[in-house]
Order: sequence, then structure tokens, then C-alpha cells
Amino acid sequence: MDPDAFSLRPSREELATYGDAVLFGYRSMDALLQRFFSLVDRDTIIILCSALSQQPFLKREARGGQHFYRLRDVSHFLQMLDIRSHATEPVMTHQYRLRFTDRVEAEKAIFAVKRIKLGSDGVFAAELSGNDVQLGCQVFGELAKDQQIHGVAGRNEPIYFFDLFYPIEAVKSARHHPEGVLWISTGEHSVHREPVSILDIGPTIYDLLDIRGVIQREGTRGTSLVSRFGGCMEPAISSVA
Repeated sequence: MDPDAFSLRPSREELATYGDAVLFGYRSMDALLQRFFSLVDRDTIIILCSALSQQPFLKREARGGQHFYRLRDVSHFLQMLDIRSHATEPVMTHQYRLRFTDRVEAEKAIFAVKRIKLGSDGVFAAELSGNDVQLGCQVFGELAKDQQIHGVAGRNEPIYFFDLFYPIEAVKSARHHPEGVLWISTGEHSVHREPVSILDIGPTIYDLLDIRGVIQREGTRGTSLVSRFGGCMEPAISSVA
């Protein structure tokens, strides 16, 4: 939507294909809200919390832009590394969350994927969160078709990068704005201009559902925003930091 911000200019074909992608996202969100409103009554609370806001991504312009590579077959890849997660969930274009019942297995998974190299550079970024592993390809440059990886335990034969990965069509051109939008429909209109913390959203939902005990029991961070709505449970429209 803002091609003049880039030194790497998109082609006419790319502009024709992707030029209205952000606008399409907003229109799709509006269409979803219209469907939701057709299904509910005035006693139903609808919450929109989104980071759809976009701005130009220029970080890797000097190196040809940021490319993304996605695993062709996640199950096959995990089997090849003898990683046994009980659930595998996609997160972003190039990322997955692996869920384990045992922290030791999660740590073994991180060790296995961080051994995989492209030249001297690691192919994956992997972080531990509880018993979960956040996993993602951290190769962002454009690669030749014959690039090989190494470090897979028990495999001596060459493994070609593109046997495991496929490239996403376009380079990254946008990133989320630090602020998002929080909109809560409760039947009355009110606008709150001050930003709120994203940590406040969970406690607000618990409060609206009248299950405040969850906040104390789970040690939830953040503070409910319901008190800011006024006496008639008005909706809040605000940015989220």
C-alpha cells in the first residue's frame, strides 16, 4: 500500500497481486464482524482485539529483503529428528509451537534443532516456554537451489535445504504497528483514547464473564478495564500497547 517507502520496488505484477492485501485484511475483519452481529443479540458481548495495523518493513532492504521459508512436512521433519511432541501448532508464516508433556523432551527437541546448520549458521531459532518449544526458520536471505544443511543426527548423506523447506512467494514488506485495536461491544457507545496494556485484556474478559476468581487463582497479570466503561458497561475503543 506504500511502495514509495521501499528501495526494493515491487514489480507491476507484485503490486497487482499484493497491493491491496492489507486493505483486504481490514475488509475481511469488517465482514466477520457483520456476520457476528447477525448471530447475536444486544446481551452478547463481542470483543475485537487485533494487531492488524501495518507499517513498512525496511529492516533487510540492503540485503535483498526478508525471505521466509516454511517446512514442507512438519511431521516428517520431527520424525527425522526423533522429536515426539504431543501437539504441533502453526504460529506465524515460518513458526510452530511444539507442545510436550515433559520438559526434558522439550529441551532435547531444542538441542536437536539447534544442531542443524546452513554453513556455520543455525537454521532454526528455538525457545523454551514451560514445556513448549517455539520453533522457526531463521534463514531470511535468498538461497541457491543446491544449498545443503548438516547436523541431523544419524544422517551422513546430503540433505538439501529445499527438500525440507519451500519459499513463501513474496518478501516481507510489512510489520505490525506497536499499537493495535481493542473494541468491546456491550450495547452502549463510548470511546477511550488512552492506550491500555495487552496484559489487561485477559482480566477484562474474566471480569465481563463474572469469573473474577480466575484472576486470583491463576495469578493473572494485568488489571480489568471494566471499571473504565462507566456505570452502564459501555464499550471501550482504544489502542493496545
